[in-house]
Amino acid sequence: MKKEAYRVIFKGELASDAEPNQVKIGMAKLFKLNPALPDHLAKLRRMFSGRNIVIKDNLTKAEAEKYQQAISLVGGVSQIELTPEADQRKDQRRKQSERRAVRRTSSILPDRRKNTGRRQTDPNNE
Repeated sequence: MKKEAYRVIFKGELASDAEPNQVKIGMAKLFKLNPALPDHLAKLRRMFSGRNIVIKDNLTKAEAEKYQQAISLVGGVSQIELTPEADQRKDQRRKQSERRAVRRTSSILPDRRKNTGRRQTDPNNE
């Protein structure tokens, strides 16, 4: 049985009593964005562009509700929806330990720096 994954979506909508500049400042603090940096400013503008922006995905219901509550505290309005199955990470892809069941001993080579060289004036021979 697959567990359900949720995502938090923000469209740039504000609560009815929220001031737009205060919400932008609050969102910047919430997501640790510095408006003085160009790439952070671009992310902040993208959040308030009016398009659906996925804030976080592959969350449990409780985690998604925490994000939604934090956004509502600064004056934003967000939605929680199920992550489509195609967008969910596959469990098999995430398990690094199962990628290689057999250890390749041939890939481990001895340290050759301490071997004596073939040259007559090898610094390792002295």
